[in-house]
Amino acid sequence: PTLDDMGVGVALKDYVDHLNRHGASIVLELAPNIGRFNRELEITVYRIVEEALGNMSPRSAGANTAVRVMRSASSLLLEIESPHAGNNNAKESHRAETRFTGIHERVMEHRGSVHFTSTPSGTLISVTLPLESRQESHSSAMVPPFIQKMAS
Repeated sequence: PTLDDMGVGVALKDYVDHLNRHGASIVLELAPNIGRFNRELEITVYRIVEEALGNMSPRSAGANTAVRVMRSASSLLLEIESPHAGNNNAKESHRAETRFTGIHERVMEHRGSVHFTSTPSGTLISVTLPLESRQESHSSAMVPPFIQKMAS
């Protein structure tokens, strides 16, 4: 209900507060001009953050993780920066791979871009999502220009 009623900013704050009450150390940075987005985009952003943070290794839960949500004139920008847990076993590696695949699929549904950057100290997930709705972009891409012109 919070996501639909109050928007992605409030919903993310509630989610991060919940995780922090249970031992995580996550800093959420929301741009002051974040505002509201179409429902599909807000759900996508929330689910990306949920996947990225919900699958953190218990060993990294106490480490400082940052979630940044910003807005430009045409895009929503999301960054999730998480330190490595120092555990390179196969189970953790598979979990990270699954998490990245799910995030990538969600971003592609909105014709956005995602970059995963791994450094010795951690992982940075950078997501850019266009502010146009998924329906608008799909419908205009599927209808030939001469038909669009006739419909106007």
